[in-house]
Amino acid sequence: MQLRAMTDVIKSKFHKRHLDLKILDPQKPEAAAKGRLRQVIKLRRGINDELARKLHKQIRADHPKVQVRIQGDQLRVTAKDKDALQGVIAALRGEDVDVPLQFTNYR
Repeated sequence: MQLRAMTDVIKSKFHKRHLDLKILDPQKPEAAAKGRLRQVIKLRRGINDELARKLHKQIRADHPKVQVRIQGDQLRVTAKDKDALQGVIAALRGEDVDVPLQFTNYR
């Protein structure tokens, strides 16, 4: 019960700072001394390789006129017209992805 209360406190602090709760990666609770539980909560940063490949395939299937590159822990999508990029952004916002997506436009 205390573990659940502590995770609620952490989530409320993240929400107060306008951080998405999808960046929290709670690990499996493990037993500690005196019948207590211990749980490690890691922070996700960037997109992992398998999710990047999945999103790459999905974007290429839905929008063939855009170019998609995987650059480390991010995806870079380029196109000649803004409408194609906005279509990709709209399609990705409708998806349920494990990590929060952030979109920047350099034009």
